[in-house]
Order: sequence, then structure tokens, then C-alpha cells
Amino acid sequence: MNTERMFFPDIVADTDPFELHGGLYRIGTVISGANHVHLQTIGPDGKTWVDCLDHPIATSGLSEEISIVPGQYRFHLSTDDPVSAAMTSISS
Repeated sequence: MNTERMFFPDIVADTDPFELHGGLYRIGTVISGANHVHLQTIGPDGKTWVDCLDHPIATSGLSEEISIVPGQYRFHLSTDDPVSAAMTSISS
């Protein structure tokens, strides 16, 4: 199995959309200030972004395993405080 990794250093706005192949992932974050990171996917209408997680990521660290379906995603921030994030696929 190939590991899929995507790095997003110093985010201060929504990221450009990116494709994920699907499977189990972890999100690593370094959050400055009072920011919250939301993982969003494109909705069925092809233009509305919807949150994927039950709650935003509010602290630096590594998320629990999350199951992702193949598709288009982005990180959305609640403020303009800088954040760095990484998406990494993991084996089950």
C-alpha cells in the first residue's frame, strides 16, 4: 500500500481543493492562536463545502483515525491565525 501524504504549511485561509483516494487517515496540525481547523468536502451540488468531522480540530497534535471516502476536500479555518496541517493515509 502506498502512503498518501499532503502537507499544508502556514495556512491563513481556505486551502485549494485537493483529492484524496479514500481510506483511513490522520490529520496532524500545528495551530497558532484561537483557530479551529475544519476538514470539508464538496457537497452533492458540486459547489457547497460541508464539514466532514463531528467537531473542528482546536488543538495542535494528531487526530484520531478518520475514514475518508474518495473525493475532493479542503481545510477551512475559523480565523486568519496561521495553521500548518498534514493529511496522511494509514494502513488498517
